[in-house]
Amino acid sequence: MPSNSGQRHRTASTPANSGSANESVGRQRSLHRDPTAPARTRDCLRMSPRNNAATAAGTKTRIVERTVQLAASEGFDAASLGRVASDLSMSKAGVLGHFGKMETLHLAAVQAAIESFRAQVWDPASKVPRGLPRLTRICDRWIAYLGGPQYVGGCFNSGEYHRSPAVRDAVARALQGWNETLAAEVRVAQEAGDLPNDDPGDVAFGLAAAAAATGQALRLGLDLDARKRGRRLMDMLLPSSSADGAHMRGKR
Repeated sequence: MPSNSGQRHRTASTPANSGSANESVGRQRSLHRDPTAPARTRDCLRMSPRNNAATAAGTKTRIVERTVQLAASEGFDAASLGRVASDLSMSKAGVLGHFGKMETLHLAAVQAAIESFRAQVWDPASKVPRGLPRLTRICDRWIAYLGGPQYVGGCFNSGEYHRSPAVRDAVARALQGWNETLAAEVRVAQEAGDLPNDDPGDVAFGLAAAAAATGQALRLGLDLDARKRGRRLMDMLLPSSSADGAHMRGKR
């Protein structure tokens, strides 16, 4: 008579909870197909590393943008952990989880302000030939940027007094780099004979001073004609050395 020990062995080796395991897999599959399953459960099942990364990146961008807005309008002191978290309906831990510390967040805000200025002022001007044409375009875009909807220059003003040396250094490097860019364009214009041979550093300094005064007047509501005054002052700092150029600039 054949022995049934093998049958007993196979029966014993079968997991006791195999039925429940198969039922669990079946439930998960049905949740993907069943539109009536709880939304939270379906979302958890659909979540992937790529979705997580995209969500985290979007949240990080929102945090930086809000920090820039606060720093530009009220100063970096207003862009505190509690204020940023409250404005975004987040926990403080949730905000810090993306940056580690507030200094890192404020540095990211400074970089975002630099990128905003570059997009609004430098990028359009960089498409114009170097020298006086580019300087003219820079001045046009710069004045339009000051006090406009994309203006976040308050980040630089507030950053000068930030308690963090790293943030102050980031602001200083940005401003210094911009002045050097302006001076370089002045030299190109001088070499082309479009500008008199004044000190390029003086001209760059004057353009920055005109922009700073214009921005301050607009922020504080001191002068409704601040943009026009600032633009005329920039024109005075860029007098054409040619008669035709002077005539054309006089029509502005």
